[in-house]
Amino acid sequence: MDTIEEFRIDIPRADLDDVRELAGYWRTSYDWRVHERRLDAQDRERVERLYYEAARSRSWGPPAPSTAPTGVAVFPEEIAPPVRGLAEQSNNIVHWSEFGRGGHFAAMEEPDLLVGDVRAFFRQFR
Repeated sequence: MDTIEEFRIDIPRADLDDVRELAGYWRTSYDWRVHERRLDAQDRERVERLYYEAARSRSWGPPAPSTAPTGVAVFPEEIAPPVRGLAEQSNNIVHWSEFGRGGHFAAMEEPDLLVGDVRAFFRQFR
């Protein structure tokens, strides 16, 4: 197959508009820090337990490297953008793209950029 076919799901147009509106709110107006503080307080014990168990099992250190070819698309408004040096420590990065616009909801915000990048990634495996 030469093209990426459109994924279609039957969702009423009004619902899609609601999702777009909500994504826009999360991207531009939502104060993540307030909720992160609340979650931090609630989850501190769980996180401490994970660290304790990891230390006890002596599983510290970088993850095992992956040999799977990996592509990364970096959008400037991403909540937590990837750091290439860290990504390369455990991933076989063969395609890395950085864009001038878009964010966490890139598939909805900049679909043409994302689709073009996915196509470029897979083109090298033909």
